[in-house]
Amino acid sequence: MNRKSFLLLVMLLLLTGCVSAISKGRSNDDALIMQFEQTQLSQIDMDLNYTIENNINQQCTYGKMFTIEKLEDETWINIPYNEKIAFIMIAYLIEPTYIDKHTINLSHYVDSLPVGLYRMSKQVLCDKEITIYAEFEIIS
Repeated sequence: MNRKSFLLLVMLLLLTGCVSAISKGRSNDDALIMQFEQTQLSQIDMDLNYTIENNINQQCTYGKMFTIEKLEDETWINIPYNEKIAFIMIAYLIEPTYIDKHTINLSHYVDSLPVGLYRMSKQVLCDKEITIYAEFEIIS
């Protein structure tokens, strides 16, 4: 096997590992956990209550911004925001062992979400940036 093929194989294995870790619905090491109070929403009631739990021995920060993705054919597809959406730049501080609670109304950010499986992701900054995920389902 030549060097180029070997490097390509290693890259594919690493990317496969990343996909497996992402689909768990939380950060890779469970040090930060985002969870929804309800995992099923109707297309009418788009209020989403969630918590972020800090199991790291340091203070972390995160903002209001999030992304929504829909699972289609085993691939997460980004859902675009409404045209006139802007996020304020605010930093929430979360101390070690704390759990923060938040509510968002998804209808303010996206026009509609068809029936299906979705996930929300947020970036959290501790000693490094960590992406956390949590899944929810839209039902009819």
